[in-house]
Amino acid sequence: MTRIVTLITLNLKQLVRSLFLSSFYLAATPFSFGQGIDPASDPAVQPHGNVVDGYRLSWSDEFNDGSIDESKWYYRTGSKLWSTMLPANNSESDGLYRIHLRKEQANGKEYTGGGIITKGLFRYGYYETRMKTPKGEGWHSSFWMMRDKVLNTLPRDSVHIELDVVENDSSDPHHYQVDAHQWLPHIHRKIGTKQIYPEVSLAEDFHVYGMEFTPTELRYFFNGELVRVAEASQFPHNDFNVWLSCLAAKLGPKTTAVDDTQLPAETQYDYIRIFEKLPVVGVEILSPDPVNGIALPDTDHALQLLAKAVGQGSESVASVAWSKSSGPGEVKFDDPASPSTSARFSEPGAYVLQCLPVAESPVQAATISVSVAVPVVRQFIHGVSGQVAASTTLSEAEPDKTMGRDDDLRVGKQKGKRLRSLLSFDLRALPADAELHSVELKLWKKGSYGGAAPVIEIRQLLSEFSEGDGDGFRVDGVGTGSTWKDSQPGKPWAMPGGDFLESVLSSLGPEGPDTPGYMTFPSSAAMVATALDSLRSGESLNLLLLAPEAEAGANGVMCFASDVTIAERRPILEIAFTGNSLPVIEIGPLVRTSKATLELPAKVSGSSRSYWELISGPGEAEFVDRHNPTTAVIFDQPGSYVLRLNTTNIHGISLKDVRVVVAPDSFPSFSGN
Repeated sequence: MTRIVTLITLNLKQLVRSLFLSSFYLAATPFSFGQGIDPASDPAVQPHGNVVDGYRLSWSDEFNDGSIDESKWYYRTGSKLWSTMLPANNSESDGLYRIHLRKEQANGKEYTGGGIITKGLFRYGYYETRMKTPKGEGWHSSFWMMRDKVLNTLPRDSVHIELDVVENDSSDPHHYQVDAHQWLPHIHRKIGTKQIYPEVSLAEDFHVYGMEFTPTELRYFFNGELVRVAEASQFPHNDFNVWLSCLAAKLGPKTTAVDDTQLPAETQYDYIRIFEKLPVVGVEILSPDPVNGIALPDTDHALQLLAKAVGQGSESVASVAWSKSSGPGEVKFDDPASPSTSARFSEPGAYVLQCLPVAESPVQAATISVSVAVPVVRQFIHGVSGQVAASTTLSEAEPDKTMGRDDDLRVGKQKGKRLRSLLSFDLRALPADAELHSVELKLWKKGSYGGAAPVIEIRQLLSEFSEGDGDGFRVDGVGTGSTWKDSQPGKPWAMPGGDFLESVLSSLGPEGPDTPGYMTFPSSAAMVATALDSLRSGESLNLLLLAPEAEAGANGVMCFASDVTIAERRPILEIAFTGNSLPVIEIGPLVRTSKATLELPAKVSGSSRSYWELISGPGEAEFVDRHNPTTAVIFDQPGSYVLRLNTTNIHGISLKDVRVVVAPDSFPSFSGN
C-alpha cells in the first residue's frame, strides 16, 4: 500500500522527547474485480484497481447466498414516478443481486421495480459496486446513499444529505450522473453534479462504480479511474443508509416512455463493498517549523530535529526513520532512528528531509524543507499560519467611512473620486539578521471596471493603520479604523510626504487578460530596502497602493481580493532570504575549573526561551538561574559533567553541550581520591 506523505503543522508548545519501537510497513494486495475473491475469507481485498490507499473492508455483500440477506437489508417499497417497488422483485442467484423490472399493475402504476436498503448506517469511507444496467429506455438504476426517512424521521433542523455514485437512465447506456444533495437543514441545493460519458456501454457488461467520502472531499471513480472530485466541506454531513434500486421514470432527456419490448429486464449487481480508513500512524515534526521551512547560514551549523508519533497506535511506536528525500549533498543524522536527533549537511543547497514512523500499521511521513546557505522563500499570507495583518480600501467618495469589512481592495478612480488601498505585513517571523534577496507582492486580481485598467504603484506607508469594522456601504464603522480623512495633520492623502512617500517601490501594469488570478508586483532594490528596514526595526511593513493615472484624473478601477474566505486568494508577500532561522549559541566546548561554582560564559541571540540542564555527571549541578544563558552552576562533587543549553524561537530549537571538568581540589573531602 502506497505510503502517504503529509506535512504536519508546527506546535512548539508540544516539545517532547519520546523513544519508540520498530516494525514494518503494511503492504496490501491490490484486488482486481472478477477474480472470485471472498472478502469474508480474504481481508486483503482492496477497492477496484487499488484506486484509494489506506482502507480495509468493513462491510460487504457478495450476493452468493442465493437469497437476500434480510439481516443486512430491507426492501424499498412504495410508488414513485411510473412504477411501484415490490419486495418480490428482488432476488439473488448465480452470485448476483437482481432487481426484476416488469410491466404489471401495482398500486395504480403500470410497471414494477425494486430495491434494497442497508439496515446499518454509514458515513466516511470508500463505497463500491459492480453492476450492469438494463436495456431499453424508461428505467432509472442507481447506487446511492441517503438516510431513509421511512425509518428515520428527520426534523427540519437536522442534517440530511444524498450522495449519488451512479444514476443511469436506460435510454442512454453511455451516460450516467454523479451528484450530491443537501436536503436539510434549510433549502435543497446540489453540489458536485457531473455528467459522465463512458465509451463503453453500461448495459452490455458489468462496470465498477466507486466513491470515496471524506470530511473534505467526494471522489468518484469509474472502473478504477477518477472521474470527479467535489468539495465535501461545502455541506454538513450525517450518517446514511446505502441504496441499490431501479424504478421506471421519465428521467433523462431521451426518455419518452418505457420500452415494453425489452421487458422483463433486470438491473444486476455483482457485489457491494464498503471500506473504512485503516488506523494510520503519522509523525509530527515539532522542530524546526515544518510549514515554512528552515534556513541555515552554512554547512557548519547542525540542525536539531524533534518529532513524535501521532495517530491511533502511536503509543506503541518507539523509533522513526529520518532520511534525505532530496538535496544536492549528503545528510548525516546523529541517530536516524531517534525522534530527537541532529542533521549536518555536506553541501549548500535546498534539501527536503523526511521522517517516517516505524510501525506495523500504515504510516504517514512528515517532511521539512531546509535551505543551507541558499535563499529560502517565505510567504506571508493574511490569516494563514498565524499571520494577523490589516488591509483596507480608502475612498475619497466616502471620506468618513471605513472599509475593513469589505473583502476587496480597490485602486483607481470612480466617478471622479479616488480609491487607494493599504496593506500591512508583520515580518517578525523572519530571522532578525536575515539577508533579504527579493520581496514580491502578489494580489489576486478580480477584475477592472469604470474605465481603462490603471497602472498600480506601491508606496511606503509611514504610519500604522487599522481596518475598521465598516464595509463602506451599508455599515460605515465610524471611528473604528482608517478613512480617507485619517491622515497626518496638515498633510492630507493627496500629498506624498505626510502618510506615504513619493518614491515608487514597485509597479504593475494592466497588461494581460482581464481574468481572475494572481498578479505579481516585482521585487526591486527599494522594495527590499524598505522591507529590511521594517525587519530591523521590528515594525510592520506598511504599504499603500495608488494609481498614478487616477491621481491625474483618469477613471478606471482595479479590484483585488483581500479578506476573502479562500486563503489562496488573499494578498501574499513573498520574501527570499538567507540567514539562520534558529537561535545562535556561542559557548566553548570544554571548561576546566578548580572551583565548585562556575560562571557559564554562554551568549545567545535570536532566542525567545533558554534553559540549562544537566545531561551527565557524577553528582548534582545546581543552576543559579537555569533560564538565563549567562548564569552560574554549583557542583557538589568533582568529575566530568556535560551541561546542555536549550534555546527556542518560533522556528525551532538549538542545543549546545559543554563539558565541564571539575578538579578534585575544589572539594577538600575528595582531594585524596
